[in-house]
Amino acid sequence: HKYPSKVDIIERLGYDPKQLHHLLRVEEYLERYINGERYSNCLRSTVSDWLQRIKNTTHPLFDLDAARQIAEMSLNTTVRRADEFAAAHKDDPVDWHVDVLLDDVQRDIMKYTVYTGNDATIKLNANINPTILYLGKTANLNVKTEFMQNIINSKTVYDTQYFDKKLGIKISIYDNENNRINIDSLLGVYFELDGKKYYPRIDGTTRICIADKVTDILAKLKINTQNNTTWATGDYKIKIESFGSSDGIYYGLTASDQMELDLKVINSSYGLKVTTEDKMKIVDKDTGHTLNGNNNFIAKIEYSSVLKNPNIAVSLYRRKYDEVFSQEYELVDLKDYLQDTLISTTRDKEYVVSSNPKTENNYSVILKEKLKSGTYKLVFKLYDNNAYVGEEYEYIIIK
Repeated sequence: HKYPSKVDIIERLGYDPKQLHHLLRVEEYLERYINGERYSNCLRSTVSDWLQRIKNTTHPLFDLDAARQIAEMSLNTTVRRADEFAAAHKDDPVDWHVDVLLDDVQRDIMKYTVYTGNDATIKLNANINPTILYLGKTANLNVKTEFMQNIINSKTVYDTQYFDKKLGIKISIYDNENNRINIDSLLGVYFELDGKKYYPRIDGTTRICIADKVTDILAKLKINTQNNTTWATGDYKIKIESFGSSDGIYYGLTASDQMELDLKVINSSYGLKVTTEDKMKIVDKDTGHTLNGNNNFIAKIEYSSVLKNPNIAVSLYRRKYDEVFSQEYELVDLKDYLQDTLISTTRDKEYVVSSNPKTENNYSVILKEKLKSGTYKLVFKLYDNNAYVGEEYEYIIIK
């Protein structure tokens, strides 16, 4: 809002950092209050240092585009949470806290006098693939839950606290110094489940409802970083916590179970460019000669990156001709087309080009005679150790 006292700041920065600070502070307060913290505690921010940096007008933490994106996410989240919470509690009596207190006391009396220490547990198991994530790419995060109720004297002890609850998980990401990273590092990152996107909150945590009831389930999520440029290279731990709550998003201060996964993030652009002379892209199927009049084939590979263990491999794909207008290609064996002795990688029909690429590399091979006609793609792939980074290719026509 263009308050008279803010006109100069808004004209200079495009927005008012202090108003952005207020918006994020309201979101944090509301989230903690809904999660069950005492009102008095919610009045004191747990991320005050970060909020102070946000409202700095001399050295603003965000540019205008980032500020708009953060503000929109925060406003939408705050309004949605407030509306959902109000709708969920619209029929609460004025003295609703008395009912909650009595229910808790009654349950605790029964628990500690009959089945002390026999709460059910939402056990977690999870894996991530790949474990090395290059910014701009995605990773698969599979989370499996198992709802375990205790058995005493061959009888199941039913924990009624979960009967009307939904199943949720909370995801936090920690750096190698065990600091939880927040939204300024994860800007643009989102988790996707069944086509729905879930974005981290201002404290960096992401809460996702994965089932409408507390049960055994396998949730297949994707971590998408295609819109992020701020997540620093390093070793991280993804902490996953399970819980049951009325909506699978908000919950109390204690998780049912938790586990951690290792993840390496690489924020590094790379360059890979392949060029071949036009005359080499047309090959005679009988002689193996290009338009240069011989069977020599040379590709120039230009490479740049800061990868620790870069290597380049090559494979050949032939266009499928099952349908007239098919644009699909299938993997064929490059060694059937070349006279050279090739060094295999651990991947199917893929061969070593360079285990330590230079800025400029020449890939020189000799073509065989009596080749199968068709349109081909010669694909050069860049890896960091065995982690795929990217690829470039050239078309070749054999006729």
